[in-house]
Amino acid sequence: MALGGPRMLHNPNYRKSPEPQGLEKLWREVGNQVTGSDIESGYSYVYTWLANEFGHFMIGFAGTILIGWLFIGESGIDYSGLWPWAGTAIAVGWFVIWVLKEWLIDVASALRDLHFAEHQRKVLRGDKTEKLQRSDYILPKVTDLTNVFDTLRKEYISRHGPNSPEEWFKHDVVRDSQMDICCYLAGAFTSLAMYVAPGAAARLGVPDLTGWIPILAFVAALIALAHLSKDWLWANIAFDRAQLPFVSRFVLNVRPFKEKTRKEALDFATKRDGNPGHLIIIGPPKSGRTTTAVALGVEALLQTSPPREVVVYTTLCKLLDRVAEEELARSAGDQSGPPGTRPVWPPAAAELLIVDDVGAQGANGPLITPEEFEAELRANKLLHDICDKNHVIWVVGDDPRRSKKWIAALKRTFRKGRVVPRVLPPIKLQTTIPHRERLRSSQQRARISAYGT
Repeated sequence: MALGGPRMLHNPNYRKSPEPQGLEKLWREVGNQVTGSDIESGYSYVYTWLANEFGHFMIGFAGTILIGWLFIGESGIDYSGLWPWAGTAIAVGWFVIWVLKEWLIDVASALRDLHFAEHQRKVLRGDKTEKLQRSDYILPKVTDLTNVFDTLRKEYISRHGPNSPEEWFKHDVVRDSQMDICCYLAGAFTSLAMYVAPGAAARLGVPDLTGWIPILAFVAALIALAHLSKDWLWANIAFDRAQLPFVSRFVLNVRPFKEKTRKEALDFATKRDGNPGHLIIIGPPKSGRTTTAVALGVEALLQTSPPREVVVYTTLCKLLDRVAEEELARSAGDQSGPPGTRPVWPPAAAELLIVDDVGAQGANGPLITPEEFEAELRANKLLHDICDKNHVIWVVGDDPRRSKKWIAALKRTFRKGRVVPRVLPPIKLQTTIPHRERLRSSQQRARISAYGT
């Protein structure tokens, strides 16, 4: 996950809630997620993010200390005349190495993923049989350097906001690397304080400061990192509450490959048009339905400011179970939770609700047909109300040729007099994604955890 950046950009069509970034509430949320047993509660996005960034801090801190020990303590060379400049040079040099690693390896790799996905979509749109193979080299080439420097120039010099999915992806990639760099710098700065502490304390005539200078530097670095991390920690909390099964980016998703379909889906997910409605993603198993839906949910989360809970992912079975639990609690007058009111059930508060495994295939055919789906929505008032007020993405496991039946079921169910609900043209994923391509997609998702959800 990523954090920081020269500015926090957002989609103005998302409603702005009261500022949620109070430090007291933030630390309470973070504390709740990093305490307790991992076996009991699992690994949250916040927990993983904190562990990841602390690792970057330790690379800057421990790496500087270790190299200083090797060059100053074990080389046998007298550095007394250069003290503390030798330690400063080591800290700066180590920091620069990791900055170059972030830009020339991590950012370059992310941009290669982006360009490869764009090329794949162009080939599919042209109905070509061209064989594509992504380069898996590590060290950057000249074209990589050009792309990286162009991206950095637009981010830090031109400073214009992203206006396309590709620009949003580049913006998030740079933000992620920037946060990693800040953690490297904090670690190197803390270790540098250990180098300069003896000389500084002697000059000030207060030898006892030798131990306090590194501690004060460490506290200052943590305060600075906490300030930089505030918005993106809230974004990680929002990812936790969205309950997404994994993280994927829409620009790296090859399907759907038609530009009009992609734009309509992205505008719907990020609420650029502002009107509630429904979007159906339909196709056979292993055709990328869930990946497409999750990728749209990730874009909706990342383009929201201040970061907050606007997305909830669930399956149809879980949704029906939770609705039944809620109805039972209401009928029993259960007011569990904080005094006075029952806690808000997440799907009811979501601005984008992703419902997976609709019409999933069982041993004896589909678990639910369009007709049964319509009947359930009509009979279940609470379920109907939740899905009527939000943007809903229905992930349907069925033959794309039957999409008209699913569309008709939604239009008949949510119709109000002569007002027909908005149902976007479905995303039809016609064929199963080849096994090799699915493996590549899973590898891309693993890399996304490092350079920006």
